Amino acid sequence: QLTLLNIPLAFSFESLGFRFMEGRNSFSQVFGLVPSLEKFRQKNLLITICKGKCLGIGAILYGLGHYRIAATSDATLNLTGPEVFKQFFGKKIDFVDVASAETLINKTGLIHEIMLSIADALSYAVNLSAQLQYRLPLPKLTKPMFRVGSSFIEKNSFKADLACFDCMQHISDNGIELFKGYDERLRAFILDFRGQHLAVLINPPDQMNNMFSFRTLEMYQHALKVFSTLRLPMVVLLDTPGIDPRFDGSNQGTIEKLISLTGDILNYPMPTVGVVNGRGYGGANTLLIPKCYGSVANYGIQGRANLDVMHESIMRELLSGSKDLLSSWETMRESQEDNCSDLVKLGLLDEIISYEDLANKLWHDLFANTEPSQTTVYAKDLAAVV
Repeated sequence: QLTLLNIPLAFSFESLGFRFMEGRNSFSQVFGLVPSLEKFRQKNLLITICKGKCLGIGAILYGLGHYRIAATSDATLNLTGPEVFKQFFGKKIDFVDVASAETLINKTGLIHEIMLSIADALSYAVNLSAQLQYRLPLPKLTKPMFRVGSSFIEKNSFKADLACFDCMQHISDNGIELFKGYDERLRAFILDFRGQHLAVLINPPDQMNNMFSFRTLEMYQHALKVFSTLRLPMVVLLDTPGIDPRFDGSNQGTIEKLISLTGDILNYPMPTVGVVNGRGYGGANTLLIPKCYGSVANYGIQGRANLDVMHESIMRELLSGSKDLLSSWETMRESQEDNCSDLVKLGLLDEIISYEDLANKLWHDLFANTEPSQTTVYAKDLAAVV
């Protein structure tokens, strides 16, 4: 019924998995939940919540959510429970250290956000599903407040928050942020844009540590899945020195993740716009969604856009051993305009624009020729839907 009526689902889990006393007789009924939820989530928003223990098949079902919330930091998710875990590992490894939400949100992509309480998680999930599925008006964006005595890391985080907030103000005063705290290099917003919803992915402007790591690419992909289900037009505001070249830890999977993400970008079902909002070097420019990847338009922000293969200092260092190669590169470099206007002539960018022009460009490219979404309803009608 939810599928037929296009009603979103908030699914809250507190489960140890299979009911042992029913044995294998329950396999068919329990496993049947997986294809049912998969079919549902293709066209409707599915938010999953881990209230406490979410084990076995419960963890698998939880993982199907477009947006996955842990009610508290000590909620636990695993394919098995602490008793079986102890039989395998004894007392050497603490189950909570491995399976707690606080651990998983930092080491995996399973959890998108942690709340302070079960009440907060349930309220947030219900409000979020209604706001997004039915295109309800979104709250005012809150300007970040600086706290006296903050550490160096906290100060940098505040600057990034403020830079993102200031940039959003050029598009809309109202919206919500998703995946808060998931990765500091990329932020995801849904804005209330002239009565429509607009998806935004943005690197915090001018933040030094904006290099795309495995986790950053993972968040980009998670966000695309949410935006795609909601069928939201999207803008990407890029400011990055590139993709992290390190090949240790989770970054060993960066190439595979980039390939997988590229497939999602190419198949994104709604119109997109890419904006160079600072640095844009090398292969990371594919994350801008160039026009050959399907975007409607690509712009550069006046006085900020800096698009190139590599940073000038790195190129000089690489070519320093060959006078001929360095001279050839310098000749080519002299033909490039500092304001990227040469890229407009080549057709790689449509136009160099100011922040003040951004909103009108986005409206023209993404909304001016589209019909209002069929899922749009007014707040007064929501009670009837519920």
